[in-house]
This record gives sequence, structure tokens and C-alpha cells, in this order.
Amino acid sequence: MSKESSHKQILKSTGIIGGSQVISVLVGILRTKIVAVLLGPAGVGIIGVYQASVEIIQAVTGLGIHFSAIRDVAEAHGTGDEERIGRTFAVLKRWIWITGLLGMVTVLVFSAPLSRQAFGDNDHAIGMAILSLTLLLAAHSGGQQAVLNGFRQIASISKVNIFGVVLGFCISVPLYFFFGKDGIVPALVLNAFAAFCVAWWYAHKISIRKVTVTWKQTFTEGYGMIRLGFFGVVSGFITAGIMFYVRVFISNQSGLEAVGQFQSAWSISSVYLGMVLSTMWSDFFPRLSEVNKDNDAVNRLLNEQTEVVLLLVSPVIIGMITFVPLMISLFYTDKFSSSVQILQWQLMGDFIRILAWPIGFVILAKAKGLMYVISESLWYVFYFLLLYFSWNRFGLEAAGIAFFFAYLIAIGVLLFMADLMSGFRWGKKNVRYIASYFFLVVLAFLNVRFFPVLISYATGSVLVLLAATLSYNGLKKVVDIKQIFRKFIK
Repeated sequence: MSKESSHKQILKSTGIIGGSQVISVLVGILRTKIVAVLLGPAGVGIIGVYQASVEIIQAVTGLGIHFSAIRDVAEAHGTGDEERIGRTFAVLKRWIWITGLLGMVTVLVFSAPLSRQAFGDNDHAIGMAILSLTLLLAAHSGGQQAVLNGFRQIASISKVNIFGVVLGFCISVPLYFFFGKDGIVPALVLNAFAAFCVAWWYAHKISIRKVTVTWKQTFTEGYGMIRLGFFGVVSGFITAGIMFYVRVFISNQSGLEAVGQFQSAWSISSVYLGMVLSTMWSDFFPRLSEVNKDNDAVNRLLNEQTEVVLLLVSPVIIGMITFVPLMISLFYTDKFSSSVQILQWQLMGDFIRILAWPIGFVILAKAKGLMYVISESLWYVFYFLLLYFSWNRFGLEAAGIAFFFAYLIAIGVLLFMADLMSGFRWGKKNVRYIASYFFLVVLAFLNVRFFPVLISYATGSVLVLLAATLSYNGLKKVVDIKQIFRKFIK
């Protein structure tokens, strides 16, 4: 594949996947805004703590099936062997029930300890017990989506994402409007049920031969899924656990309203990058896996992916840093003003994160399980330690400062790992892009910190224009932009 074709493939995949992501994000933003108005920072904080609590158990009991099953289903589908496809699907269904029930029972049994650990009392034990249902539903949703991914049903996957978010909006808003904070637990359960229904609806349309498997086959043939998912479980448990304690730490230091401020900044910082990450999972990771033993090809793909991500995302980050106060007012309310400084730091960290993600996929493509766990966990460990030791000096703003500096440390570790695996170095062109964009990112940050709001908006807009011009000129060198636009319009 020529360099232009490779870049064009990355842009095409980003456009297709990004279209559905944009709709999902817009609906999610509207829901977030309404929830913030109806529940306030404390209510948003309660939602965040509930979700973090469940995610810890799900990370352990899920056994990584939703991730590892994609490979098994895709491999079976690639053979065209209907018997093997049916057997793989039957084994997957068994493991969905096993992991789902395991997670549900675990949360049900330990609902009181989870409540005490998360909220400091037993008042939310019943809520935790009810939320145990979400683990069973999430296991089934993950299994259905693994089938869709394995069969490469891209259109169906996009519809699942869109309709899941829309149904979640239609369910959550009335419950929060009529019941306030008492509607949080029912909303979370019904959202999980809606996600399951949508995933099942599209997955069941795939014609799969029914095959009966024994329990022995369930464990022997499912072992491959479990083995592959093990490292994902370890990593997921560590990361979910640390983020749980981050929220608990903030709650203990400054209360649930502070958790709500943190949650709002975290959500905005992460949500727009979902499109980039989804594209990497769907396009970059498979292509990388195909050539994982050819280090020259790996390094070429890694540099190309990094280049395109820099060109597409950097102007967005600079714009978001500039207009953070407007975004907080738009997405939430003025009560969330304390999250402005957190988000500005996190957006600077996001620039480093878009450089780190492609390297992380190389670790996966080369099946370096232990290295993957280390690379995924290190950032969260750095983040929590930096947050903990800087809290007394910076208060809630430490949540943003720690985010940025943790990524500065992590990217150094990842580059060292990439060098060990494939001798990777950023190309000269990427080094120039990184230096140029990072300079503009820092200027945007200093601009909003030291100038009055209206002046910072004006000067920040100039920085966005400079970044956009740099991106346009960069894209022109690797693809025919006019041709892409013509095809898009048609």
C-alpha cells in the first residue's frame, strides 16, 4: 500500500466511524447538560462513584471476554466453517452467562461493603445491590457486540452506539426530572437494559448455525478467550480500582460536589477522543496486527497513524483549551465553574495522550501481555500519586495538573518500550509536528490563564487558525483533500 493510500485509509476509517461517534457525542452532551441542571454537582458525583464501583467488579469478573472474544469470532468467521462459527458462538454464550452471573452475585453479596468503601456509610447498599443487574446486562451486551465486531458489521455497530445513547437519553432525563437523585439507580439499570436490547437486536440478525457444546468444550475451547482476556482483566482491575480511589479521595477531601466537578472535566476531556480511539481499534490495530513481526512496517504504520491523529486532533485541543468556560456553561451549568482549570490542564494532557495511544496498540499487536499491563497501569499509578501529593498545595486543580504530568512521564516510558519492541522512533516530520503543535497548545494554555476572557477568546482563535492552517497544509501533502471532499459530498 502506498503512503497516500495508507493515509487515505486512516482518514476514511476516521470519517466513517467518526460520523456515528459525533451523533452519540452530541446526544451525550445534551444528556449531560440536562443531568447537570437537574441533579447538580453532588448528583453527578453520585453517578460517578456508582459507576466506578461497578466497573471495578466488572473488570475482574468479566474475564476480558468482551475483548478477547472478538478475535475468536473473527477467526472462526474468516474460515467460513459454519460448524466452527456456531461452536464458537455457543461457547461465547456460555461464558457470557458465567461472567455475567459471577459479576451480579459478587456485587449483590458485597453491596454493603462497597457502599461503605465508596460513600462512607451503608445508605447506598440497596442501590449497589440493584445495580448488580447491570453487570449481567453488560456481559450480554459485550458478548453481542463482540459478535458484531467479529463479523465486521460496521454499520450495525454504529447503529448500536447511536441508538444506545438515544435510548439512554430518553430513559434518564424523565427519571431525573421526576425523581431527582432517587432516579439515579433506576436510570443506570434501565440504560444497561436498553444497551443490551439494542445490541441483541442487531446481533441476532446474523445467521449462525446452532451447535450444541458440552460443558467440557465450554471450558476447553473457552480457555483461549480467558487466556487472552487475562491481561485485559488485570489492567482493567488496576485502572478501574485506581480511578475508584481517586473519586473516593476527592470525595473525602472536598465532598461529592468536588467529585462532580472532577467528573465533568474528565467526561469532556475524554468524550471527543472516543472517535480517535474507536478508529484505532477498528482500523489501525487490525492493520498493525497483520504486520506485527515486520518492525519496519510497524514503525511506518505507527508514524503514519501518529501523523494523521496530530493533524486532525491538535486544532481541536487548542480550540477546546481556549473556550473551556463556554463549554462548561454549555455542557453543564455555572455551578461547575471549578472544573474549568482542571479541564484546561487535562486538555494539555490529552495532547500527550494522542501520542501515547498508537504506541499502546503496538504492544497489543505484538502480544506483549505483561508489558501491556505495565504500560496501561503506569499512567494511573503516576496520576494517583501526583494527585495525592499535590492536593494540599493545589486543591481540586491538582486533578488536572496530575493528569498532564502523568502523561509526560508515561510517554517517556512508552517510547522506551517501543524502542525495545521495534526500534521505533518518531520520524523527523512527526517531531516537527509535535514541537509545533505542543508550542501552540502551551501558548493556548498560558493565554487563558493570564488574559481576560474576551481577549483570550480573540487570541485563542488566532492560535486555532494557525493550527488549522498547519493541519490543512500537512494533509494536502499526504492526500488529495479536494477529492476526498468531492466523494464525501456525493
